[in-house]
Amino acid sequence: ARRARTEATPSSRAPGPPRRARPPRLACSLVVALRIEVRARAAAVPPDAAELCRVYLLDRDPGPAVVDALCRTVLADTVVETAEVLHGAVTDPERVEVGFLPGVTDTEARQLEAVIRSLGGGEVAAATVRAYRLPGATPDELERLARTRWANPTIERWAVGALPAP
Repeated sequence: ARRARTEATPSSRAPGPPRRARPPRLACSLVVALRIEVRARAAAVPPDAAELCRVYLLDRDPGPAVVDALCRTVLADTVVETAEVLHGAVTDPERVEVGFLPGVTDTEARQLEAVIRSLGGGEVAAATVRAYRLPGATPDELERLARTRWANPTIERWAVGALPAP
């Protein structure tokens, strides 16, 4: 016996609270005021391997208590990772940063924004980036690795050094 397929229509959705309208957000409006970098502790990374670091970019500082709570309980596993809060530009010629292209949904960043609001940090815009550091590599080697191994050019952009705001 075949089952009929039912499509969800606006009238067949379960009743619930109305969805809160979100103000439109332009992906190109993020001005980085705070960077939180999460990386494995030194003993966990082999000396000849590329070091991977998760980077969270925020358009404003939500306050020291919120940032501390994020680093200790949300963003880093404090047993095997360290979190570092940075203000200002990062310059490292042995580093490639990979992030989403403008218009691609950054789900992790949206969840981070919700957590910051729930911790009392107010409204912030966030973006996530992966940073790869390979000591001794030339900029051309890093560019080739980013293009062929570390980034998906359909949905991601990359830069040797710090990724500029989208």
